[in-house]
Amino acid sequence: MKIIYISPSLIPSNTANSIHVINQVKAFQALNYEITLFAARSIFRKNLFRKKLYERYDAKIKRLKTIYLPNKKLNELLIGLYAIFFCFFDKDKYIISRNLYASFILSLIYNGIHIYEVHELFTGYQMFLQKRIFKKKKIKFLAISDSLARNIMKKYNINPNQIKVIHDAAPSDLEIVEKKFKGITISQLLLLDKNYLNSFKGVCVYSGSFGEGRGLEIIEEISKKLVDVLFIVVGGTDKELASRLKNLKNKNIIFTGFKKYKLALKIAACADILLMPYQKKVILGNKKRDVSMTMSPLKMFEYMGLKVPIISSDLPVLKEVLINKFNAILVESDNIESWCAAIYSLLSDEYLSHQIAENANKNMLGNYTWEVRAKKILES
Repeated sequence: MKIIYISPSLIPSNTANSIHVINQVKAFQALNYEITLFAARSIFRKNLFRKKLYERYDAKIKRLKTIYLPNKKLNELLIGLYAIFFCFFDKDKYIISRNLYASFILSLIYNGIHIYEVHELFTGYQMFLQKRIFKKKKIKFLAISDSLARNIMKKYNINPNQIKVIHDAAPSDLEIVEKKFKGITISQLLLLDKNYLNSFKGVCVYSGSFGEGRGLEIIEEISKKLVDVLFIVVGGTDKELASRLKNLKNKNIIFTGFKKYKLALKIAACADILLMPYQKKVILGNKKRDVSMTMSPLKMFEYMGLKVPIISSDLPVLKEVLINKFNAILVESDNIESWCAAIYSLLSDEYLSHQIAENANKNMLGNYTWEVRAKKILES
């Protein structure tokens, strides 16, 4: 089977959607499908682009159709237009689009079936484009959470048979660091003094965006109370780091700054506990869209795959995957005392910590790998 995959992403970049796209295409390749990825590239020279693609994502994409787009505001529109041209050539193909503009144009001029993967409901003029797509009976829809699917069906009166929920995923081959090697590994990765590291009862890691609603302020407050626990925060721009470090006084929290995807995962794998302190309002991008009720964070599945116990906010959308005291510890998002108690409970109970990590890992490998997700897409 031939697959055309139309991306909204600028690649390579630091965005979660670029990680999603590359890993999904890699999974289709691993299953021996002939897949062509359409994406905007952030590097002018094609040979350097492929080199950076491998360095950033460990990816060798066999079939790539890319155009260099220095204007980031137009990349999704222009790559969508570019991909449309190829959709009419080969009748024996499967079209999967995460690109709003490509799916909108296909809804107007293409009579065949294509899949539109939805990660959020837009506002403004993009809402008009989405509305037109949702009216097309021949288009199949993928939603990344049950909550998002319910919202789509309610808002656009879509037949339940036309939409399928497939949560996000993580690589099946994530590197797991054994407990006895965690200390030495993280001290080497971050150039930490061993005596300094050994002075703490445990290490908690957060890896990801510093955007509104990610819970960075919660981690800072927890670190003030749990002075015998080391907190490592991976991610953030230079500007965001400067803002956080400006008034930081406690010595048990380290901000590493942005790390490449593979290194960020390696640091997370060395943690005793992984933190996911999403708040009741999670803002996406510059357009101030709240995705707290519909998201399916890549971070959640990557954490599960690293075989490290997770403490997460108890947001309803996260409970579609996470079960309290089975594959995670769930706490009220802004209750500092509950976060502190959960951290101490895992650090003091090795059996509970092991069971939660083990259950999460098995759950992820059985249901939430990119290969499993690829198969579910083709079954839709």
